[in-house]
Amino acid sequence: MDNVDFMVLSTLEKLGCSFCEEHDNLAGLDRDDFVEGVVKLLWTIDDKFRKELPDLKLSPHAAKKFQSATTIADTINGLGFKEKIGYQSILYPNVFDIRKIFINLIEKLPEEKVWVERELSPFEQLTADVSKRVEDDFKILWVPPFCRRLKMIHDGRFWNEDTDIELISFRTNRFTSDEIMDRRYRFCQILNDNNNVIPASAIEFPFPTSGPIRPMKPIISRKPVIKPKPKPRTIPVQPSESENDEIDRIASEIAMLSSEVESVKHEIMECQYAEARLEDDMIWIKDSIAAVDPQLLELLSTEEDLIPRLTDELAELNENIMKAQDVFIQAEQELEAEYSALKAEKGLDDGDQATKGQLETLREVLNQKTSALNESRRQANVLRKRVADIVTDSERAKYRKEIMEVMRNIDSQYKEKNKIYNDNCTLVKEIEHLNGILNRTYAVVEKWMTNDAYINKLQQAYRNLVAMHERCYSVRELIKECSAVNREIDELLDEIEIQSQNAASIHLDELMTDIAQIRQENHALQTRGTVE
Repeated sequence: MDNVDFMVLSTLEKLGCSFCEEHDNLAGLDRDDFVEGVVKLLWTIDDKFRKELPDLKLSPHAAKKFQSATTIADTINGLGFKEKIGYQSILYPNVFDIRKIFINLIEKLPEEKVWVERELSPFEQLTADVSKRVEDDFKILWVPPFCRRLKMIHDGRFWNEDTDIELISFRTNRFTSDEIMDRRYRFCQILNDNNNVIPASAIEFPFPTSGPIRPMKPIISRKPVIKPKPKPRTIPVQPSESENDEIDRIASEIAMLSSEVESVKHEIMECQYAEARLEDDMIWIKDSIAAVDPQLLELLSTEEDLIPRLTDELAELNENIMKAQDVFIQAEQELEAEYSALKAEKGLDDGDQATKGQLETLREVLNQKTSALNESRRQANVLRKRVADIVTDSERAKYRKEIMEVMRNIDSQYKEKNKIYNDNCTLVKEIEHLNGILNRTYAVVEKWMTNDAYINKLQQAYRNLVAMHERCYSVRELIKECSAVNREIDELLDEIEIQSQNAASIHLDELMTDIAQIRQENHALQTRGTVE
């Protein structure tokens, strides 16, 4: 956990917390340090929290202190944490609450605000510039090369051809005798004061100026000449990308590498969190192992096969037990014979011996009753002295009232438990009754439908019956599992409540200080109200 505490403290130091140099771990943080770190993390997550939480310290007044703690807890819960926290986690936190809240808030930090600015090397500066240029390029609409060449326009969904008329310049060279010059070209040449123009008499137009228009002969293109396939030859490879394309490619690779680096950083942070959790599990496992019998651990730690060894040990023990039983029986027989001989020698019979045994038993019972009577008298004298020294009539009535209240609570809890037990018994009986009805119904219907299920329309009904029976059985099993899960949840809630009470007892001094402060403020308010 030291690595996690160091990471949390280093992050808080980058945010400008004043207590980071004084502590090596989170266990030494007090209430003011914890509140300062939480508030600065909330400021970094979102600037709107500066208005809601303007102070880094809690107010010295009790009412404002609890109000500020409640506001901080509600703000943390509003960030989407799974486990809700209350004002007590802010006022009286333990080291586990501090670590959990800090880790959850650090995960919510924006990446660009976690690290402080520093001087960059030339390579890092180049990487940053390229990344910025790539981000700017991403903000601009990307135009495919063929759309850029065809000067197509994007309408929000598709690329379409440009409908605007593009003005193309006229030819400026001189026509040959085989070419035909139209009037538009001649007019443009005149406007350009170009005298090098073919006379109008030399112009042949494709259509006659007068008379009917005769149909033109179709122009048949010449047969294409297929050139022989050229022989392959080695051509020196030249770079097909321009300088800008190369820069774009490098920028994209750098951006990809930066994203991979960020993902690796995130994975490293997650691994550190997982390592912290595994360390807690290892501590718990070590404590569990320490509580196990060391002899059993020694047996389990040996690598050899223990089954033959244990079998031999058990056989030897059984043999020793049999020998001991034989010796005991033999000794008992010898003592019995000796006892009979002594009785015959002294002239004692069985009746006198039984009477003596009864007298000894009565004497032991009398001694026990006497000792119990003496103990009761001693306790009575002690109680009389305590009653004489303890309380007055008013205090006795107060204690009697409290005792009666406790007894009533116990009685009500006992009645509630009995009611719950009776309800559970009723539910179990109903479940068993319904299960019996279901099984009997299934047996009867199944016997009735089995003969006809293979030949007529009852086949589908038989399948539905079997499916319904299986579903009823699954529902029953699900009810049992839900009951077991609910019972485990109740046990866990009880354990959590016990742990919460233990955590609250750690901050008992702070609680008593706050209670005394609240009483002083209430007394001051009452005095002020009386004066007014």
